[in-house]
Amino acid sequence: MVAVIVVAVVAVLALVTQAGVWLAQRAHPAQGKMVGVTGGALHVVDLGPRDAAGLPIVMLHGASSNLEVMRQPVGERLARDRRVILIDRPGHGWSTRDRLEDSTPEVQGRMIGEALAKLGVDRAVFVVHSWAGALGTRIALDHPQSVAGLVMLAPVAYPWPGGVGRYNRIVTTPVIGPLLAHTITLPLGLLLKAAWLLGGFAWAGFWMHALSAGAAASMILAVMSRAALGHTGRPLRVAPPLAWSYLLLAAAATLRVF
Repeated sequence: MVAVIVVAVVAVLALVTQAGVWLAQRAHPAQGKMVGVTGGALHVVDLGPRDAAGLPIVMLHGASSNLEVMRQPVGERLARDRRVILIDRPGHGWSTRDRLEDSTPEVQGRMIGEALAKLGVDRAVFVVHSWAGALGTRIALDHPQSVAGLVMLAPVAYPWPGGVGRYNRIVTTPVIGPLLAHTITLPLGLLLKAAWLLGGFAWAGFWMHALSAGAAASMILAVMSRAALGHTGRPLRVAPPLAWSYLLLAAAATLRVF
């Protein structure tokens, strides 16, 4: 009897998950185009003028997210006068990958490079966030000729003290991980999202987030300026007066948006 109940609960959770996925896909259809690459297809959104002065900006999101994280607020702001290319990493958002083994920074970097080549982009400034910090570093090492500048936002680029959390170990366990992903993850996320939103968007966090967006946009433009002048071989050092200028620019950008 217990076994029957467990199977029934798992079946219901699986149906709820599939229904949730279907609704999410209808509510958030692909906004860009699919670019076929070896090992999958990448969803790419190309913003801003194609003939803009300066190098294109390629923005790569972190773990458990998609390109929309990079679109707002920084991506659309930069796209006012720059070409900005947003990419769903393989296996995220609307991008696909043929093999689970193709999850490494090396393989993802190769797939992204192939997609950019098909878009006619041979050199760009890369803006990477969170897990994509490791990806951006790998791209810079493997394809230095393609990276004019690298802007890293809260990057995962160094050994992680203490290792990953227990959840990460569980979801990567064979059989158990896929079972959780197709049954409990989505319903549990829906139940907990209110608490997460309140914690992530409290008023203090909101304004810090807005200010960080302005600062990030300013830093990206600074790196692009250095790249255009060919000054990409040395770390970016900002003198105190210039640092204050960046802070003021970030504040002005924030006030203009809000």
